[in-house]
Amino acid sequence: MSTNHTSMNIMMNTEGNMKGLKYILGLLIIFSAATEHYTQAGDKGVLITDIGVGGTGYKLLTNYSFKESSAVDYGLMAHVGYNFHKSVGLNLEFENRNYLAGDSVEVDKILSNRIGVGAEFHMINKPKFTLSIGMLVGGFTFNYNVIDSTNTYDIKASGIYQKIGLTSRFYFGKKNAFGLFLNGGFVNNPMTYDSYEYNNEQQDYIDGILVKDHRVFSRGFYVNIGLTYNWRIKNYY
Repeated sequence: MSTNHTSMNIMMNTEGNMKGLKYILGLLIIFSAATEHYTQAGDKGVLITDIGVGGTGYKLLTNYSFKESSAVDYGLMAHVGYNFHKSVGLNLEFENRNYLAGDSVEVDKILSNRIGVGAEFHMINKPKFTLSIGMLVGGFTFNYNVIDSTNTYDIKASGIYQKIGLTSRFYFGKKNAFGLFLNGGFVNNPMTYDSYEYNNEQQDYIDGILVKDHRVFSRGFYVNIGLTYNWRIKNYY
C-alpha cells in the first residue's frame, strides 16, 4: 500500500455511527427529571446541553513522509456542561465523525469517535446571549477501511486530542432556556496506528515500517452548530 494511500485519500463517505449519541440523549433525559427548565447559562448550578452537527478541516503530516495533505470530516456532536461556580463549568463532549474520501477508492468506512472533558469560562453572560471560551482534552479512535479494484485495507488508529475555542449561545422565549449555539476553534488531533489488515490478514509492517511506529500529525479548525438547552439542578437539601 502506498504512503499516500494509507495516509488518507480522504474526500467522501456517508456512513455514520449513532450509538454514542443515543447514550448521550439517554443521559439528558435522566438529567431532565432532576432539573428546573429555566436559568441563565453562566450561573452556578446550571446544566448546559448542546446537540448539533459540524465539521473540521485538517492539515496532515506523517512521520514517514514530508508531504503534507488535507482532510475534512463531518458528523454529530453532543455536549453536557455543569457550572460548579459562577461563569465557570466542566464539560463532557462526544463526537461521531465521518471523513470524506476520494473517488479513486471504494470506501467502506472512515470513522472517528471521540470523547473528551474540559472547562468553559463564560466571558459574557446575558439572558439572551452568552459567549464563552473553553479548552478540552480527550481520546479518540479512528477506522479507515477501503476497497480498491483488487485489495482491501483496514487501518485502526487512536490518539489524544486537544481543543480550544469559542462558543456563543442565543436564547429564545421568556425562560431563556432554549436556543441555538455556534462554536469554533482549533483542534490538535494526532494519532498512532494500532493495527493494519491487508486482504483480511493482519500485518506487522507498512512500507517496511512497524505498524505501531506510524503516526499522523493532524491539526485544523472546527465549526459546530445546533440546539442548546439549559437546566438548573434542583436543590433537594
